[in-house]
Amino acid sequence: MTSGSRGIYILGNDRVFDDALALVHSLRRHSPSWPILLVPYNDEYRRLASRLKSDFGIDVFADPDLFAALEAYSLSITGRVCPAYRKFAFWFGPFDQFVYFDTDVVVFQDQIDVFSLLDDHDIVFCGDGRVMGIREVFTERVLDRQLFSSSEIDDLFNTGFFASRKDSLSRDQLFALLAEAAEVRDIFVPYLQDQPVLNYVALKAFRRRANLRLLSPAIPGDAWAGLSTLRVDGDRVVDSEAMPIRNLHWAGFHRIPERPYVRVWLSYRYPGRWRAPQRLAIRVGWLVQKVARRTLCTHLPDWYKPAFQVKRVRRIWAQRIAEPLRRIWTAKDRAA
Repeated sequence: MTSGSRGIYILGNDRVFDDALALVHSLRRHSPSWPILLVPYNDEYRRLASRLKSDFGIDVFADPDLFAALEAYSLSITGRVCPAYRKFAFWFGPFDQFVYFDTDVVVFQDQIDVFSLLDDHDIVFCGDGRVMGIREVFTERVLDRQLFSSSEIDDLFNTGFFASRKDSLSRDQLFALLAEAAEVRDIFVPYLQDQPVLNYVALKAFRRRANLRLLSPAIPGDAWAGLSTLRVDGDRVVDSEAMPIRNLHWAGFHRIPERPYVRVWLSYRYPGRWRAPQRLAIRVGWLVQKVARRTLCTHLPDWYKPAFQVKRVRRIWAQRIAEPLRRIWTAKDRAA
């Protein structure tokens, strides 16, 4: 990359093959000017990397030594290896300014406004602190210790989208903050991977933060697909007042046929090519899973009665029943 380069990182492997293709199609449609690099989530990424290279000319950015160091820190902080800590590698990649998206996102806007903000800010994001509070990042202990002010809590964000500059964080500074995070690991929500610690580093390291939700109503922000107030407008989704949004994030919706606004996702995964049989299979597969989850386990023995057991068994059998239908609409994976 040349000096002053700008680009987009994605983090993925073969398991998110379909999501990654949908994301990249949306980026090529709405942000065609920016190069994209794939950072491997783990060693099982070669099918995805091959497809992205052949179809879009996307290369891989990998730094095994850095990845190993980041995962060692994740072990000391969370007690398990978290490959999502590889997001910290973006600050040491080839792009001087970068934007990152999770693979379960589709993008509806060009990123020129985000890159422009990076000329005067260290990090850009859509902060959710005023809405979600601390529950998706920190435990109550962070308030007891008064580690951050209320205005800093407002800047907590979902790490499925953010942007930053390469020169805003040094390797020594990052490793020092990760070591510090290990000392206060009880303040982090334990079931999340990178989001608590990435927010911790952002609040500690970056003073010039740009929260898109607080800057201007004219700047589109992101949206979670679980919101029922959104509306479909062609190949995009808009908010309840028909205002554009930057991107739609399906965080928590792992089964594609059950996703809200699934037709929008499909229009990017199979642009111009998804056919009636695929649409029918998706609808039938979703219906089968829905009916199975409602009707299975009606006559379970008493020891299965706890809600979590019923939910688990329903999910397992619903997936088994719907699996042949799922294969119908994913059969053309390698060709579509």
